[in-house]
Amino acid sequence: MIGSKGHCIYYNFVFASLF
Repeated sequence: MIGSKGHCIYYNFVFASLF
């Protein structure tokens, strides 16, 4: 995604929580 790698990890965590 557009941004730092940390942001991508954060998004991944949120997605995992949703699913």
